Amino acid sequence: MCEKLNERLHTNLSPTDFKASHVSLIIDSQLLDIQQIALSLSIFLLILIVVGVLSLSYEIGVLRYLGYNACSTTIHLIGPQIFWGNLAALTLGLFLLRMNYPQLIWPALIAVIIILLLEALFAYIVIYITYQLPVSRILVKRTFSKRTFLCLYVFKGILLSLILVTMLPLGDVAYQSFKLSATRERSALKDYAVFFPTSIGYNQRALVDPQQTSEIDQKMIYPKIEQTGGLFIDTSAVGQPIAMQYQQVSVNENYLKFNPIYTVKGEHFKSPQNWSGPIVLLPQQNSKLKRAIDTYFVKDLRLEKPLTVLIKNNQQLINESGQKLKTFAYIHVFTKEAAQEPRNIFTGDAKDPLKVALHGATANQVYKQYLPLLTKYNLTDNYPQLVRASDIDYHVLQQTLGNITAGIVTIITGSIAFLLLTISTAYLYFSIFGRTFAIKQTLGMSMLKSSHTFWLLWLTIAGLSAIALLVLGNGFNPPAFALFIMAIIADFLISFASVTVFSKRAIKGHLYD
Repeated sequence: MCEKLNERLHTNLSPTDFKASHVSLIIDSQLLDIQQIALSLSIFLLILIVVGVLSLSYEIGVLRYLGYNACSTTIHLIGPQIFWGNLAALTLGLFLLRMNYPQLIWPALIAVIIILLLEALFAYIVIYITYQLPVSRILVKRTFSKRTFLCLYVFKGILLSLILVTMLPLGDVAYQSFKLSATRERSALKDYAVFFPTSIGYNQRALVDPQQTSEIDQKMIYPKIEQTGGLFIDTSAVGQPIAMQYQQVSVNENYLKFNPIYTVKGEHFKSPQNWSGPIVLLPQQNSKLKRAIDTYFVKDLRLEKPLTVLIKNNQQLINESGQKLKTFAYIHVFTKEAAQEPRNIFTGDAKDPLKVALHGATANQVYKQYLPLLTKYNLTDNYPQLVRASDIDYHVLQQTLGNITAGIVTIITGSIAFLLLTISTAYLYFSIFGRTFAIKQTLGMSMLKSSHTFWLLWLTIAGLSAIALLVLGNGFNPPAFALFIMAIIADFLISFASVTVFSKRAIKGHLYD
């Protein structure tokens, strides 16, 4: 670069005159979507306060009988929990900030104080609402508490549906990864690689003169790849809404060694040494296309008349993706002496027709063999790496995983909130219906019959979540079905464990009433 600038601008520059510009540190908040996490946790915190107040409705009623007002009740019942909870969070936060961002200590302290006051205000509002009800209704925990519990359980179902819908992309990635891991080693192209990904890079020649770049690829890079056993297989024309004489499968001579083709005589076809023009391998059932194919090569492609060889019908090919192909019009073979070079190569995707032979080596080892040639034509940034052809879909899947990683923290946060909400609803259920449950248990009823209301709600919410996933997730594909089953099993186990624990507490508490 220095030499070119000195030559053109008549300067005397040296490599030390070029200094890399300083790139400032940018904190990428996309991965940790702070605003969404904060909103989710805030909503859950408000719900937790509601659950806490309702679970203390009996104590609230007792304090009302003793003459406490709403403010005094809030300070007496909820105040200590809010204070100690925020104090613990503040202590941990200040410890972390002191090590990393000491300048944020005072803003954090002010923020915690504001949050504490807002929590206390919200708790006071909820308690004040309960003060508007008759004391007898609060003490026996009837209509008001039941309706609140029902609303809370519905919210739990909505949260479950949202978590499942959010997890669908991640579940699909896991499912596709499982499928790929089972097929990668069986791929017919596992000993071949492609340049992936490809880009224009720093060399802008591709924008200014794309024809020149294409000629370098075809006349300089491709011959080297072909000499070392590289394959060319292009099936892009097959199945297109065009005439049959245009629906060719293009291959090079190396492909005929990789995927042998047999003539009508049962012989393995090999390109004749004294022929330098194009070759057409025509299935016997398509022999009537010979004249149209000759016209296409001579008049449209401006090539010489191809050598046509009849081959057996229904022979199987391996396409550029490593999949089997049986239906095609004919095969066009590029010979080494042919005037026409293969087109549509270096596409940089899973269907790149050009495959680089690895011969048992790793893709990185083979790439180093081509590195001097790529450096000579300034193509190292255009073709930065070789990737095993059987691994292309896996690399694409990794890119997809990177796109959905930003939602993982939100999913984890929502899952934790759902876990705590499931436990809270079970606790609230026995706080409201504990007396009825204890009476039924003393009468000899089973735990399932004694808590049938809770499980009926559970089944209803599970059904509604399935419908929501079916509608919002565009059907029950395997990943969606697996996610739903795992979520329902997890919810059932958590609910069952919570019911078991809180039911014993309810029986002990109400046996003394």
